[in-house]
Amino acid sequence: MAVDFDRVAVQFTINASTVSPFRDLSFKIPVGAFWTIIGPSGCGKSTLLRVVSDLVPAASGTARVFDSSPREARLRRDLAFVFQEATLLPWRNILDNVRLPLEVGPPSRGAAQKASPERLLDLVGLSRWHSALPQQLSGGMRQRVAIARAMVSSPRLLLMDEPFGALDELIRDGLNDELLRIWAETGTTVLFVTHSLTEAAYLGQKIMVMAKGGTATIIDGLNPGPGLQEGGRRDSADFVALVRRLRELLRGSYEAEIA
Repeated sequence: MAVDFDRVAVQFTINASTVSPFRDLSFKIPVGAFWTIIGPSGCGKSTLLRVVSDLVPAASGTARVFDSSPREARLRRDLAFVFQEATLLPWRNILDNVRLPLEVGPPSRGAAQKASPERLLDLVGLSRWHSALPQQLSGGMRQRVAIARAMVSSPRLLLMDEPFGALDELIRDGLNDELLRIWAETGTTVLFVTHSLTEAAYLGQKIMVMAKGGTATIIDGLNPGPGLQEGGRRDSADFVALVRRLRELLRGSYEAEIA
């Protein structure tokens, strides 16, 4: 398994009070899968990614990443993180921003193949922008650079925390297709947090719907798998029905919180 959570709990102490974003959370993500995560603010979506990436420790339970601890996976560089903001270095051109992870450490030891920074920029459609500075690019282009930078170490697992949340809908749709193409070509396992129901439904092979208090419902998505993407899927009756189901599940979690 790429990720295996067995009754994982996380606790924070805030103003002398103990807060638990989730408790007894269990799930298994197969290698090469694409999962999306949705849920109300404060339910632990981002915290889950941080446990996987060894940024936040589990208070109890067991978290495994490629059959080892998150720390061991991090030290092997088996995973990479893409945040909502691209966080590119403004004084480095695009090619040098993508090269940066290679300057601070080797690629993932478990990667089957290595892609050059030039090849990755070509993969995200920016082969003509090597010498451009970040401020010369649009928000969507900067996010594509951030994805290329995350992939340059050939991670086996890509963690994405609302990477397209600040972009308008049409640009987001295009980047969703771009991400699916990269996923199909690289075989990287993807765990993707979003607040967008349509984005979760479009990208996810499985969709984890989290609620405050630590419960999670996992349902099947409509993503047919690498190499089988259909651009018209967003207009299908099945897609509309899936988005409606996700909305109902989220509405139930909000109503339970208010009650």
